[in-house]
Amino acid sequence: MIRWCAYCQRYQGDVEPLDDYSVTHTICQSCVAQGALLRPVPPSIKAIQTFLSSIARSGEEPGLTAAEVVAQGDALGLDPADLLLGVVQPVLHQIGDRWAHAEATIAEEHRVSALCSLVIQTMIARETDLAALRERQPLAVLLVVAEGNQHTLGAQVLEVLLLRHHVPTYAVYPALPAHEIVALARRLRPRVVAISAALPEQLPSASIVAEQLSAQPPTERPLVVVGGRALAGGPSLPAGSPLIACNDFHALLELASSAPAAP
Repeated sequence: MIRWCAYCQRYQGDVEPLDDYSVTHTICQSCVAQGALLRPVPPSIKAIQTFLSSIARSGEEPGLTAAEVVAQGDALGLDPADLLLGVVQPVLHQIGDRWAHAEATIAEEHRVSALCSLVIQTMIARETDLAALRERQPLAVLLVVAEGNQHTLGAQVLEVLLLRHHVPTYAVYPALPAHEIVALARRLRPRVVAISAALPEQLPSASIVAEQLSAQPPTERPLVVVGGRALAGGPSLPAGSPLIACNDFHALLELASSAPAAP
């Protein structure tokens, strides 16, 4: 379930059951400290649930345009990061699950994916300062898509979130083979190599990247993390692998901030 603070309208993460994409009420620590519990719950929490459903229905029938999604998010007072994490991301998971269970057609999946991609592009276009972070050195995160992964939207969402948190990020789409990721990392020398994997069978490729980069001198050795739907079922990474499982955005932020920069 998707947790929202009913008072400040900020996304608070997901809770079990993770395959339930409805919105549940909560209150964040900041609102508790400000005495929000003494005020009535605003009605917009229901509007967020309706908003999420309307985007998901875009796969079945003509629905919202990207500009309308961004505009409605603004009207609800949603921070762009919360729009991506708490609305766009769950919609992508929802349509992906429906497609995996043969409950959605390929055409429906493509329509929703195209809408979400346009939402991301619309958000980047209106925040022009984000582009500069793609060129800033030293590079904090090299964001790539695992070999064989045809689903790039999750990584696109992650790129926007990293840039909005002022993390210099270089992202490459579509997927790259392991040896090209290694060569790119050696050239760009990021603090973290973040790999997006959609299926468990894409994890060995990510492990190869981590193993090859771990052979570099400590001062030139980036952290290599993998995240995405491939980890949803809890598959274990190879024993002793230098690859780090990371499906939490805030944990990735901490890694990007704490990992030593290449000299």
